[in-house]
Amino acid sequence: MQFDIFLMILSLRSGHYCVDGVKYPCPSGRYGSQLGLIDKKCSGLCSRGYYCPIASINDKQMECGDPGLYCPTGSSAPLRVQNGHYSHGGNKNTTHFEQILAPPGSYALNGILFSCPGGVYGSDFGLSSSNCNGHCIGGFYCPDGSTNAKQIACGSPDRFCPKGSAKPKLVKDGHYSSKVEEPCPPGMWRNTTKINDATIFPKVLKSAIPTKSNLSTCEFCPEGRYKFNAGNDFTSCLLCPKYTSKSNAVRSSCVCISDNDVFDHRSGTCIKNNDAIKYLGINFYLPSGIQVTKDREQLCERGFYCINGTRYPCPAGSFGNKTGDSNPACEGKCDPGYFCLEGSSSSTQYACDAVEIFCPEGSAAPSFVGVGRFSDELRTTEIECPPGFW
Repeated sequence: MQFDIFLMILSLRSGHYCVDGVKYPCPSGRYGSQLGLIDKKCSGLCSRGYYCPIASINDKQMECGDPGLYCPTGSSAPLRVQNGHYSHGGNKNTTHFEQILAPPGSYALNGILFSCPGGVYGSDFGLSSSNCNGHCIGGFYCPDGSTNAKQIACGSPDRFCPKGSAKPKLVKDGHYSSKVEEPCPPGMWRNTTKINDATIFPKVLKSAIPTKSNLSTCEFCPEGRYKFNAGNDFTSCLLCPKYTSKSNAVRSSCVCISDNDVFDHRSGTCIKNNDAIKYLGINFYLPSGIQVTKDREQLCERGFYCINGTRYPCPAGSFGNKTGDSNPACEGKCDPGYFCLEGSSSSTQYACDAVEIFCPEGSAAPSFVGVGRFSDELRTTEIECPPGFW
């Protein structure tokens, strides 16, 4: 009788159990909420979201802790959430009971789930850095939570998206959007060696905003050379005929020293006015305006104007001698005695040199002198032959 009373006294304290007259604390991960417990199972396992140290008396003895910890059922101590996982479950942030792998479009750090920030994307499970899988590629943009490097195409020509864009940027007036380095205009070549011709201004045409790396520069062909089409190679900067010509100011053609000669692009020589009338074509390119994955903006070159991110050549009969132009009329009409093809950059782009032609102000091409008429000395108009002449 006395022995039974002794056992009862020993078991009066909860969080313990007694075997053969010996009192033991309930093991960690379990709890003892009753008196008279007789085995190490005590009252049961600690509830999920909580942990129970040794001799716990409640199934929710201790809250698990901060979001970087989680406590499954029967936890004796909190577990640290692994990288790329976040804690979950429970009715508050301190009672999480499981860890879950971060899904695509997100990353997990210190047990907290975050969306991949704008400008980057996450295509994998279990990411643990705010860089996620990397930057959105140029020509596309990635809002928060993106899962693809090409999440959304940049859009219309008035927008551009450099690498790592969270949203499109609007192209400034006088600039146009571009997908790749555009060919250098006539008279210029792509200088990747950064060598400048100190006699020419402006020296370079390049992106007006900083991107991952600035475009290599377009520079004028050296004095004594000309380039009549668009392109990047220095080999397109051809030599003007020595002693008989020199390059014009914009290096798009050669000017013959003799007033009786005109420069022929096809043969690369100065020929007599009476031999032929040469129509000097320029291989300009037009912007397509249909690509929706432009990744940069570029300053509008001379001979072009740019509106809403699209580049247009100056209309035939006009010229544009400044960069960044947004006026559809460019800088004005071609001078009398000269003609300006589409995309001309000088008011005296091509001289009306032959006696059979004349060029009024704003000429897009030479006009032939009519029968019974002759051109004036400056080739600006035609005049009816006076009596006594033919």
